[in-house]
Amino acid sequence: MPAGVWFLVSRIARRYNIVDDAYKKGKETLWKALSKKQQTSLVLFFISFFFFMEILWRMMFEFLIAYMQMRDALLQLQI
Repeated sequence: MPAGVWFLVSRIARRYNIVDDAYKKGKETLWKALSKKQQTSLVLFFISFFFFMEILWRMMFEFLIAYMQMRDALLQLQI
């Protein structure tokens, strides 16, 4: 899912110049305002956030699979 979102955002940025220009200007302004230590911290924060969301995404589907298996087992017991 995150790869799909990344692809979608990059496609929108390429398609609409105003979005691409706003992204580039915002990125440039942010990097100029931050020190190297803050830039490194920001990049590490987003990388860790990405991995955390990947884990949550997987846990959600694992729970859904387990829930459906329990539901099927309970339905078989009902019969």
